[in-house]
Amino acid sequence: MDWLQNLFTDENSIAHIVLLYSFVIAVGVLLGKIKIFGVSLGVTFVLFTGIVCGHFGFTGNTQILTFLQDFGLILFVFCIGLQVGPSFFSSFKKGGVAMNLIAIGIVCLNVAVALGLYYGLNGRIELPMMVGILCGAVTNTPGLGAANEALSQLSYNGPQIAMGYACAYPLGVLGIIGSIIAIRYICRVNLKKEEEAIAREEAANPHLTPRMMHLEVHNEALEGKTLLQVKDFMGRDFVCSRILQNGHVSIPNRDTVFHIGDQLFVVCAEDDTSHHCHSFELSVKGGRRKKASLPIKCVSTWEIGIYRFTN
Repeated sequence: MDWLQNLFTDENSIAHIVLLYSFVIAVGVLLGKIKIFGVSLGVTFVLFTGIVCGHFGFTGNTQILTFLQDFGLILFVFCIGLQVGPSFFSSFKKGGVAMNLIAIGIVCLNVAVALGLYYGLNGRIELPMMVGILCGAVTNTPGLGAANEALSQLSYNGPQIAMGYACAYPLGVLGIIGSIIAIRYICRVNLKKEEEAIAREEAANPHLTPRMMHLEVHNEALEGKTLLQVKDFMGRDFVCSRILQNGHVSIPNRDTVFHIGDQLFVVCAEDDTSHHCHSFELSVKGGRRKKASLPIKCVSTWEIGIYRFTN
């Protein structure tokens, strides 16, 4: 029975670390699904569960915990970068500069409040700990990681700033949620009307409306050309998510070579569809197909061949 005891008590055991993390994550995610007045805290409960487990002495090897902390933070910022990366630079064309200026103002205001509290309390709370409280109050996990890295380079040996982060984080989450709810009622925002307005705006702009098409290559000029070459020549944005070649379906990449008879699944803007084809087949409900001969005259460089596609 020693193995069972070590599973729950041996801090240097990999099995103990895996069990502890699995338990904390599972319980935190489960509790995060509970809604109070229609609001759930989501993965925030994972932090609360970890605090409770740490309070009762369940912990692990410091080096392993540090590695998992850094690795988790890397995955977090990596996923955020992938999510916002495609639209980051394009956002500067429409309100992006204003949003960044507001963000800079908010950061400066947060720092000013933290410094005001530090000097107002006559230094009773150490400045590094105040940095941890600041990161927790604004739920800035990457900021906590950067602060820890900077303090380690300065040979800081004081209390862990994660304590201040953990104490302020719950109030930071609840404060943000409460502020959003308060602003909603103060400004009398009707979410249903806002969603309908956004939907009408997107429908009125054909460049924002996605169109999915099934294309078949018929132009000999495309024979032997890669997806990157075709896309550069066309000068229009589109995504080719699937390609059927020789009876095999695969996900194309920039080096995928087109051949006559290849079938592609393409997503593009609604106002770009007329530049893709000269004739097409129209699918109707019930699985029957109604052939339509609707010639579309393409006058741009997008007209490099004749395709046939089905909606």
